[in-house]
Amino acid sequence: MDASHRPKIAETIVHETVRLREAQIGRRCEVLSNTRIEYASLGDYSYLGENCEVADAVIGKFTAIANSVRIGAPNHPMGRPSQHRFTYVPGCSVPTPGRLYGP
Repeated sequence: MDASHRPKIAETIVHETVRLREAQIGRRCEVLSNTRIEYASLGDYSYLGENCEVADAVIGKFTAIANSVRIGAPNHPMGRPSQHRFTYVPGCSVPTPGRLYGP
């Protein structure tokens, strides 16, 4: 196929700085620099921006994810009714300067 008629992403492109561990990348995907994917899958025609971290997740087809996004961040206590930090960070739910709501 002539390069001028070639689709933008004719094949899966994974930048050389990307770190993969037990990862499955679909067809015609693009994964940009300094991204880490662990124990996760990326569906066909999907895009991950720079500096992303994806762990323990299934990302479907036709998904575009911006730069510096964390999905499936570890170290949350799983035995609680919510994953929100107010359940394990003292004073987090109180709207004081410097906490959850900022200065």
